Amino acid sequence: MIYSKYNIYVRTKSNGLLIYNTLYGRVIKLTEEYYNQLDLTNPENCSKEVLAFLSSNNMITTEESENERLNFAETRFVNKINSTLFITLIPSFKCNFNCPYCYENHASKDMLNQNNYNNIVDEIISTNIKNVNIHLFGGEPLLFINDICIFLDKLKEKDFEITGGITTNGYLLNEEVFNKLLEYGITSFQITIDGNKESHNKTRKLLNGGETYSTILQNLINISHDDSKFNIVVRCNLDSLTEVNEFLKDYICYFNNDKRFSLLLYPVSNWNESSNCETLISKEELFKNYTKKLKDEHIKDSYLTTYINGLLCCDFSFPTSFALLPNGKVGFCTIDFSKDKQIEVNDYFSNLKSNLNQKSLIIDECKTCPLYPKCFGYGCKKRDKSNHCDSLLNNVKAFLLEYFL
Repeated sequence: MIYSKYNIYVRTKSNGLLIYNTLYGRVIKLTEEYYNQLDLTNPENCSKEVLAFLSSNNMITTEESENERLNFAETRFVNKINSTLFITLIPSFKCNFNCPYCYENHASKDMLNQNNYNNIVDEIISTNIKNVNIHLFGGEPLLFINDICIFLDKLKEKDFEITGGITTNGYLLNEEVFNKLLEYGITSFQITIDGNKESHNKTRKLLNGGETYSTILQNLINISHDDSKFNIVVRCNLDSLTEVNEFLKDYICYFNNDKRFSLLLYPVSNWNESSNCETLISKEELFKNYTKKLKDEHIKDSYLTTYINGLLCCDFSFPTSFALLPNGKVGFCTIDFSKDKQIEVNDYFSNLKSNLNQKSLIIDECKTCPLYPKCFGYGCKKRDKSNHCDSLLNNVKAFLLEYFL
């Protein structure tokens, strides 16, 4: 008998212990009484009751059993990567908003044209991959909804299975546009509302200075009346201007009984040296201040979906994932658009077709990390792996501690 390599241990404030197993996605809580019956150096020295409980939750296991489960998870992960193209589509960096913390260059005149779209369709066809996951990004992608629909129509004509999502400010997401996206398989939405009406309208205003809060909120209310299957993450960026508590009243009033909606509270990050905002709250501070409150209010917390039920992979870490940039080239990040990290579309697909095999997709050096089943080694390319993994592990522990108190 061994302790699973994929157990994450967090001591509670009441001298108990939380154990989160990332391979099975299970979280258990031991009281101080049962923690004192635990020997983390040798599972065979645990009390019979604790041993049976941890074994039933696969936190104490055998090497053979764990390897079998891990192989199953890896195979499922690799099959999904090999059978799906993950495309982040950025028609342009233009936006109808003027947010002070945005890192993008909205003055860029680059814009995808129909030749770019036709070229990418031809390249997709050449891979023999039939599943395409499209994530619409910008700038504000809905400024170019007609061009996007023409592109998606071409994919549908070639019998591609389309799934996907969109990151949008929500201002143009009326019912007609929303239903059109659903028809194409775009069912996941991330929309930002920065606190209450007053604080939001200071940070997320139109180019002409106009207010946006009421329009976005009404769009979301209208969407909530639709019976279709979709999921919407309402992101609230935290900085010194944000009034979260007042916004929560609106959120609870309109969306809290609709489990298709979840809330993501996120610190503003200075990804660009010219940003006018600085990060004023860490993830750990955020969890201490808000995680319990969201749980007490029965608000669906997006961090629970990500840290416990989902994957922690970077969108661009797979060989089958890329961004189609406004200049018609391929990039591999929605934060770093450096020209030296861009390649031609045909070069990307040429490399892709010669590297689609299971063996090359497994990153053995990461297998001893407790987070391995959450990302399979495919973390953020922009950050140093060791520092990023340590930071991510600390964030997961901080969330566990507050959520499962």
